[in-house]
Amino acid sequence: MSELRGGAGGRLLRATLRLALSTWPAHRRRRDGRPLVDAFLDAASDAGWGPFRLSGEVAVECAVLLWAGVGMRARHLFDSWGRDLTSDVRLAVRGLARSPGFTAAVVTTLALGVGANATVFELVDRTLFRAPGFTEPDRLFFAWNSIRGSDVRERVAAPDVAVFRDGASDVAEFAFVNRATDGALERVQGDGAEHVSVGAASANLFQLLGTDASVGRVFTPADGPISRNAQDGAPTPPVVVLSDAVWQRIFGGDRALVGASVRLNGQPARVIGVLPPDFRLAFPPETGLSSPPEVWVPLRTPLDEVRRADGRRVDQDSDNTGAVIGRLAPGLTLARASERMDQVGARLRARLPEYREADLEIFLRPLHHDATAHTRPLLGALLAGVALVLLVTCLNLSTLLRARAARRAPELAVRVALGAGRSRIARRLAVEGLALGLLGVLCALVVARLAGPFLQSALPSSLAGGATGELGLRSFVALASVGLAATMAFGLLPALRTSSTVTRDAAGMRGVGGTRRGRDGLVIVQVSVSLILLLGVGLLSRTAAALRSVDPGFGVEQALTFSLSLRSPGAYRSPGDRARLMRSIESSVGEISGVTAVGLTGHLPLSGRHWTQPYGLPGQPVSEWARNRADFRTVTSGYFPAMEVEILEGRGFQPDEDLHEERRVVVVDESFARRVSATGSAVGAVVGIPLDGSEISAEIVGVVRHVRHASLSVDGRETVFVPYRQEASREVSFVVRTRGEPGVLAPLVRSTVREIDPTLALYGFETLEAYVEAQIAPVRFGVSVLGAFSLLALLAAWTGLYGVVALEVTSRTRDIGLRMAVGATRVAVLRSVLAFGLRLGAIGLVVGGFAGFALWGALRSLLYGVEILDPLHWLAVTGTVGVTVVLASLAPALRAARLDPTEALRAD
Repeated sequence: MSELRGGAGGRLLRATLRLALSTWPAHRRRRDGRPLVDAFLDAASDAGWGPFRLSGEVAVECAVLLWAGVGMRARHLFDSWGRDLTSDVRLAVRGLARSPGFTAAVVTTLALGVGANATVFELVDRTLFRAPGFTEPDRLFFAWNSIRGSDVRERVAAPDVAVFRDGASDVAEFAFVNRATDGALERVQGDGAEHVSVGAASANLFQLLGTDASVGRVFTPADGPISRNAQDGAPTPPVVVLSDAVWQRIFGGDRALVGASVRLNGQPARVIGVLPPDFRLAFPPETGLSSPPEVWVPLRTPLDEVRRADGRRVDQDSDNTGAVIGRLAPGLTLARASERMDQVGARLRARLPEYREADLEIFLRPLHHDATAHTRPLLGALLAGVALVLLVTCLNLSTLLRARAARRAPELAVRVALGAGRSRIARRLAVEGLALGLLGVLCALVVARLAGPFLQSALPSSLAGGATGELGLRSFVALASVGLAATMAFGLLPALRTSSTVTRDAAGMRGVGGTRRGRDGLVIVQVSVSLILLLGVGLLSRTAAALRSVDPGFGVEQALTFSLSLRSPGAYRSPGDRARLMRSIESSVGEISGVTAVGLTGHLPLSGRHWTQPYGLPGQPVSEWARNRADFRTVTSGYFPAMEVEILEGRGFQPDEDLHEERRVVVVDESFARRVSATGSAVGAVVGIPLDGSEISAEIVGVVRHVRHASLSVDGRETVFVPYRQEASREVSFVVRTRGEPGVLAPLVRSTVREIDPTLALYGFETLEAYVEAQIAPVRFGVSVLGAFSLLALLAAWTGLYGVVALEVTSRTRDIGLRMAVGATRVAVLRSVLAFGLRLGAIGLVVGGFAGFALWGALRSLLYGVEILDPLHWLAVTGTVGVTVVLASLAPALRAARLDPTEALRAD
């Protein structure tokens, strides 16, 4: 045993135990006046323990003693730190309460900057960043047709999807969604049908997406084919799946509705399920599904049996083109699937004339990215704008905290002189900064909660996506993280620097609050950001003004629009029946006092819906028609007067052509006329058009002004107008021209149409002016949001520049007093201080000018009718920021000029 105690192992164990026991209280270190280690080893020797057993016991004792010692030390430190922290928190709260102006400025800065970021982040996150709630959404894609070598996208015909499915089943599964139609839905006939948007899809759609119903079930492949009643052989009623919004709005969320029968377009249908409230299937505008379907029905005809009618040569009522959604097979990439679809496209070109003549190919795009691509430029601009606001907020926060540190320098110097160490001062400043950050984050949460619903109400439907106006968990976490990170980076770091400086220099004034170069840099960035945001607001404002000034080709004022659906299968079955009904409605509405003209069209301009087909120029063979594409519009004779579309040559349609189809005639716009006849008149020329799946010849009887059907910012394709009787669609929109206020006509029009047929589904009453104004709503929304951001940035720049110039005056008080004592005039002092602020502002304007040109040049797609380098625009924006710089610098400069030299020389 003595060898153990005297050997190297024993000496190591004794040293370890003594180290551990050094952290124990004194009364536990000794036993009977002897060291505990000696007593333990002597007891072990008397017991006759061997070396290994003794080594194990000593090791256990060592571990226990070490754990106890560390625990006691940690407890001691925690108790001390907790007491100090409590004291620091109490002092921080008292200090902030004694400076209400400073506290309010910091908290307001954080609340507005961080709250605005959280609100916009919630919108952008739900629309762009958050993938839809489908199973493995990154494996979903849209499939398109396109003319090879171009970027024009076209919908795919339903029969082609069957070819996709058969030719590429090893790389992907495909589902088809037809264009949305208007319908009328009610629980029991006579309850009063409400308008709904109806989408027809292949029965595997929801299974492909990986979506289940919240109540009931979704479609299965068995729901697709038409089944017949075993007793009388009649087709069984179709099944429908409702959106949660329609279920709540029309049926009050009645769970007993599932399995019950409803009336869809006057016919019975069985509700089998309700989609989850968060179900969101967004489509690109080119699919014709800009408004999501509210009621889903399965395609009851197999895709390979859907009438092709030469693929794209179909009337708009039987237009069997739509959106194709695919899911990649496990382990395959979109590039691999695209290679296989190239092979399928080659087979279609060899098999089908329309693919071969138009040289069509198939290309794939990721589903979520493709569905939101049209919203990305504007939402990206908003996100960049709010990020700049956050930057200005952080810089302003840093300026405020630096200025406060400079004012508190004498106080901190006294604390150092009384024995306070750097860590204590740093902790005190850090606690105060964290208190400000937490208070600012709480106020930012209030701002975000209040601003969210307001932003949602102003949000155009084209940008809504999945935004709800409520602050989600991700946005809340982002809000708290950004707020606290801003406080840490721009508040605590300057505080730590201040504590270090004060510790080194007990006088406290030299260098406090950061270097002058750092403060100047903050102001330059603030001025630059303000210029960038104001530049964007100006560009978008002028874009909105340019869009308002665009001549759409029709009269906007003093007209009312509304839509009507004739989807009831049992009524108005023939084109003649529908044409006579429309004539009756036009005649009755035209008799309302103040109405000057009434007309209808299949789709209003700018509605996002289009019916695009090939056509044949005079003498052109059918095989070459695919080279030409035009928008086709069905209208009645009253449409051109009601829309105030000017007839340039020939005539419009005659009233008898609304009811009788004696010969095929068309009216074309001036763009089409130029293609038909480069010189002379196009009236009387015969062109080929595909209607009802057949190629026919039609005579041009008139030429009208070009109407912008696709967008106010794009001229669009040439247009062919055909009489409604020749192509009697079941969905139409009316235009009622009046001498007075059009909005007051809505009740009269509704009651007049109800007298003709109370079962007709009327919807979409609004003035034509409001309808057109809605087309520029996204731009106006961007102007409003960026305008608010620019005001915040401008206010922050003013505050920051004022603070820096005021701090400069404070730090130069003795110098200014000395200069005035030796003869400097007050005007010279004023000029000197003012020049300091103006120099910073000028540098900020130059830096912001270059950055703004680069940023908005990258977002040029948002602009219309305005040049980025417009001299007047730049002069107005820089003038606004320049006036702000002058005002921010003038007040401290005037204060410096009014200094009393005697008092200034006494200051220290």
